[in-house]
Amino acid sequence: MSVQPVLLAGRALERLFTPSIRLGWTFRDRHGLTAPYPEPQPDPEVLREQISERAAAAQASYIRARRWVIKPSLALGLLLLLLAGYAEGRNNATDAAPTLAAAVIVTGAGLGYTVRCWWRRGRTAAARPEQNHRKALEAWQRRAADHQQAGPAWDRCPSGPARRRRRCGQMSSAAASEAGRTC
Repeated sequence: MSVQPVLLAGRALERLFTPSIRLGWTFRDRHGLTAPYPEPQPDPEVLREQISERAAAAQASYIRARRWVIKPSLALGLLLLLLAGYAEGRNNATDAAPTLAAAVIVTGAGLGYTVRCWWRRGRTAAARPEQNHRKALEAWQRRAADHQQAGPAWDRCPSGPARRRRRCGQMSSAAASEAGRTC
């Protein structure tokens, strides 16, 4: 057991209101019992790196789509269009219509995918890291506040029907009927 030094009169009041734990005092703060929010705050540098990685991936996807999707789909669509024209020239309309539809579908799919990659590249290049960080921080603060408001899971005690009593100590009718007695 250690002996504490005698404090001066002015310092005694200072010592009285310190937030440390004192012997014989019990302070029950429900927020003190909750675990801190486990998810760290969003880091602006990490978000900046993620945005640059997404922009690079979108650029690579667009280049790949221009080289390996749009060119072959246009070539295949043109070939199918020529076959549809050849079938139409031979007065064989039953073969020309499905071949023309296949040409439109193949060309449209390749063109649509390439346009989507181009649009995605433009959106990722125009992303603002500061705005994304602000939105991520606001969402994190909302989740942390919800976590703090929730409190510990064992904070509330459920009361069963047998514990409900009336003013004079009698059991309520629901509790009495469960217990097999009537009021």
